[in-house]
Parts: sequence; structure tokens; C-alpha cells
Amino acid sequence: MDFNIAAVRLEGGIGDHILGMRILPFVREKYPDLPIVVFSDAAGGVAQQELVRLSPLVAEVIPVHQAEDSVTLETMGRFDRLLPADRDRMKAARIFFDAWGAGFFISASQLLGVDFYRILAGRTELRIPEEAREEAERLAPSGDGRIYAGLSLSKYGIEHLRTSAAPIEKFLAQLLQDPRVTILNFYATQFSFAHWPDEHRLARERLLRDESKFLRELSARNERIVAMRDVPIPVLTALLARCAYFIGVDNGIKHIAWALNVPLTYFMPEPPQGNFILRWLPDYHRMLQFSCSQEALAAHINCAVNQLSARA
Repeated sequence: MDFNIAAVRLEGGIGDHILGMRILPFVREKYPDLPIVVFSDAAGGVAQQELVRLSPLVAEVIPVHQAEDSVTLETMGRFDRLLPADRDRMKAARIFFDAWGAGFFISASQLLGVDFYRILAGRTELRIPEEAREEAERLAPSGDGRIYAGLSLSKYGIEHLRTSAAPIEKFLAQLLQDPRVTILNFYATQFSFAHWPDEHRLARERLLRDESKFLRELSARNERIVAMRDVPIPVLTALLARCAYFIGVDNGIKHIAWALNVPLTYFMPEPPQGNFILRWLPDYHRMLQFSCSQEALAAHINCAVNQLSARA
């Protein structure tokens, strides 16, 4: 392997990867002659690798792995817990950036000589392959007057979906008053959290399986809430790019919508803390709590209606 590269380690789920990718334009600017190789620390997660390959700045994606006997929630993602051979490959690069933890962009800004806030204000660039666009056209045809909105609600568990459904149901009902609107309901029935410790991985997979039943039933309520199950990341990205608006929760699909600059609203159970916002919520101003006021909800709904109408 040629180690005359700029190496970037991304870890975690889709959202962690896509937000860490904000650094890539600044790496390219600083080292224009070095190919950027991303080392994906997600136990070989296919979705994360598919996502990184959508970047026009990345030359290669290489999966790396944590030592199996050392992974806990506290140590998950730490560089010193990687297999020694994987650590050595990254450290041998001409320059290495480790996108782990809330303080990542601080150290990156020092290495790159770039204002910290420039990195935070960046937006990850994604390039959609032509074959993904063709499949998106098959699944969500254009040119017939339909206007698409994206939906992704999988994260917090079935009980939370049931008890906090009111604002989302009101949101969807308002959008569906326009007969041209079709809502693309993205959810998974196949799950992979191999980078999590076993106990938490199994609990997370159970949680998402239960959610998928609820989300399947949500699509059954209205023929214009179309189930998009287990869509590969490139096709999912192409479908989101067709959407005039996105409604969701703070998950990886929402982060892809953010990267594509799709206008959006997303819900969280409670207000996040400052460091979390800086690292993981560049679209914090588009967040609503499930317990939001009717006035705040109405403002976001009006914004969505206007965006959909403008697409017509």
C-alpha cells in the first residue's frame, strides 16, 4: 500500500461518518497532491463505506476494526482500541486525522491551520452515481406532477414513537392535504451494528425491529406514504435529493438530507447539550422537541408547505 496519502479515520454510524467528512475539503485544500484515504472504523459496516464512496474527494475507503475483546460503550471508537495492524497503517500515512470524539474539529483545525468555525460551518459534499439516480427514478418517478417529501423516524424506539406521535402525525396530515405530495418513508428491516458491544448491539437491533413494524403500518395508513425499505445508501441519497422537504429524527438519514441541503425539520426527545450540538447538530436551528409548542410546530409546518409549493 502507498502511504504517501492523507489518512482520515471516521468512526461510528452513518451520521458520525457524514459529519466527520466535513473535514475533507480542508484536507484537500491543505494537501492538494495527496490522495485522501478514509479508514472506516465501523466493524466493516457496508452502509458507512457506501456513504464515504459518494464523496468526490475520497480516493479509497478501507475498513478497520476494534479488538473484539475490548469494545465497550466507553471505549468504542478510541484509536488505541483498534487492531495494531490497522493503527500502524494509518500512522504510516504522510498526515493523519482522527475524526473521533467531540473535540475532533479542534485538533483538526490546528493541524490544518484552518479556523475551527470554518470546519463546523462546512457541508459534506456527496456525488450521486448515475445508476443510483436511475433507480431513484424508477422508485419515485419525476415528471408526473408529484412532489416528494422524505420521512425517517427510526431511532428512539417503538414506545417513544407511539407516545410522541402527535406532532409528526399532524405534520404529515398537513402535507398530505396537497394531493400532489408523496411521502417517502425510509426505514430498515435489516440491521447491522457490528461496531457496538454485543449487549448493546442486540438491544439496538431489537429496538429497530420493533420500530420497523410501526413504520410499515404508518405507510399502510395512506397510499401516498410510500414505504422505502432497506434502500442502499446511494439510492437513498438519490431519492432524498428529489425531496422538497424532509421530516425525521436525529439519525443518519437526516444527516444525509442535511448534506444535500434539503430543507428539513427533525425531532428530539429533549434539548441536547453544547458539545453535542457543536459536533453533531449543524442544523440545530431546524430541531423541534417532541413536546414543542403548537406555535413552533405550526411555523415548521408552514415552512414545509411553502417549500413543497415552491417545487411545483
